[in-house]
Amino acid sequence: MRKILFHTLLFALPVVLLLVALPVERQQQYNSVVDDCSGRGAWLYDQVFDQSDSLEWVFIGASHVMCGIQDSLLASELNVPNLVNLGYCRTGRNFQYSVVKGLLEKHQVRHLVLGVLEKEPRFSHPIFPFVATSGELFTSPLWYNPDYLSDTWKHLAFKTELIQDRVYSNTAHPKITLGRYGYFALHQTISPEVAERERLFRAREEPEEFAWETAFYRNYSNQYLRKIAAECAKHGVKIYFLYLPAFGTRYALPRDHELYEPLGTILVPPTEILINTEYWADGHHFNRAGAHALSSWLVGELGSEDKAIKKGE
Repeated sequence: MRKILFHTLLFALPVVLLLVALPVERQQQYNSVVDDCSGRGAWLYDQVFDQSDSLEWVFIGASHVMCGIQDSLLASELNVPNLVNLGYCRTGRNFQYSVVKGLLEKHQVRHLVLGVLEKEPRFSHPIFPFVATSGELFTSPLWYNPDYLSDTWKHLAFKTELIQDRVYSNTAHPKITLGRYGYFALHQTISPEVAERERLFRAREEPEEFAWETAFYRNYSNQYLRKIAAECAKHGVKIYFLYLPAFGTRYALPRDHELYEPLGTILVPPTEILINTEYWADGHHFNRAGAHALSSWLVGELGSEDKAIKKGE
């Protein structure tokens, strides 16, 4: 049995190494996740890798950012057309790091705003193995990453499919340009019954964690936050952390705020925006009215920040 296993590994190793070494186009990777997040991958590729203009403000985060930041309004009110919301469905700092890294290689960026929730995500982003480079995937943290093996398998299997597609069908991947701004509007409003249920759910007492548990689980996201901060420092980008909690939260600040404080400025929306049920589409996302209120508040915050920075230069 041991001999069979040894020969199987001996046969598989060159195949795996070949798959890692063979390049695939990033455009092909992003365009091939067409069924995810309303096909936003193709648009994201265009904004990050195909455009090359300088950017004053960039917003990155999960769907809370995507549905909460009206970038066209901000661009108009701040008089900075080179501002964009690159939010993407679901959480995972590894995917956001990959986007930031690619963005800063192609663009000169002045300010980066990262969306944060009550606490840092503890797992890999579901789309990371499909759009990351092999280098980004294999240098992922191993010890704190419960998704490392599954991400590796998905990445190699997906890469095989992309290589087969290129060899056998020779499908062209044309440039896709879908517009400058990335805000995704939600028009519905949460019902009073659902709002009350969400509020009661978040008011409940949560199980206490030991300090070592918190430190252990934080490490995964923390490593990617430090990587993002290092990329920003290398390119002279100022970082902000925008707190976008769920409706009914009992946390005035992110629970992991001490991770953010050494890296950048934390922006906390006013309570009157966060508690207004007319501003919420569901328990996690602002509707159009809420996004407008949040973005209008940000106009003042970001305008003041920009003036302070320019005054100090």
